[in-house]
Amino acid sequence: EAGYSFLTVTASGLRNSIDITLHASRVTDLIQCVPGETGLWSAENVSSVNVTGLEGRAGAELPVNNGNINAYINYAFTRSVVASSDLPDDPSAGKQLIYTPLHLLNINMNAEWGFVRAGITAVYESRRYTTPDNSEWLPESFLTDANLGAVLKIRNSLITVDLKVNNIFNISAESVQYYPMPMRTYTLKMKLTFSGRNND
Repeated sequence: EAGYSFLTVTASGLRNSIDITLHASRVTDLIQCVPGETGLWSAENVSSVNVTGLEGRAGAELPVNNGNINAYINYAFTRSVVASSDLPDDPSAGKQLIYTPLHLLNINMNAEWGFVRAGITAVYESRRYTTPDNSEWLPESFLTDANLGAVLKIRNSLITVDLKVNNIFNISAESVQYYPMPMRTYTLKMKLTFSGRNND
């Protein structure tokens, strides 16, 4: 594994950062959990797997009056290939491991100002194979979540309110084959923190 990091800070306080990591490994006797036809997961042995990939992260953070704004992009390229098998003419040899996307990208943007905070997260996954011979797969997906919240201080109490909307574009997707993920969902949380001490 080899990595490189770069960071700059401007006079205005803007922080720009870049991180890049290259990795390679060979795993023997890999134990992989896979879903069965009955819906129960079980452990299977894969003789040898070669894993190579690249991970990158770029971000920026800007302080503003009584808050800050930040945005980050994370990308991962992961090639996990079955290098060998104990079975003769195993169709999985040379194929990508199941449920391991070749490309994974997520974008996070958050802002805080005073007592208000908001953010948005978007995740892209390339196709994920569901059979060892890569003959079947789940299509690529792009899901987006958003949140809005506030933290209110009233004397010696804190009231935190957060509204989160998952899958805001109401996209149909499956995390595991034949098990669809929820469509657009809403979550509202409220938390009260009380302290008997009259201080910060």
